[in-house]
Amino acid sequence: MKAYVFIKTELGQAMTVVEELRQIGSIKEAYGITGPYDAIAVVEAPNPTEIATMVMSRIQKIKGVKDTMTCFALGD
Repeated sequence: MKAYVFIKTELGQAMTVVEELRQIGSIKEAYGITGPYDAIAVVEAPNPTEIATMVMSRIQKIKGVKDTMTCFALGD
């Protein structure tokens, strides 16, 4: 299963957060982006529960992360 995690960061922390995201094995891609969110991560795991656990236990604990929104890809 694939999900896109949109991330709001503290001011000036987007690229530092992206570098941390790229070190997590289940994150396939991570980028700084423009718009209401500062970064995006493409996450893959066998099921939604594992993705949710990874978001809560890994992504949300990265220094500089303020908020996340997870969108699951359908038909993947």
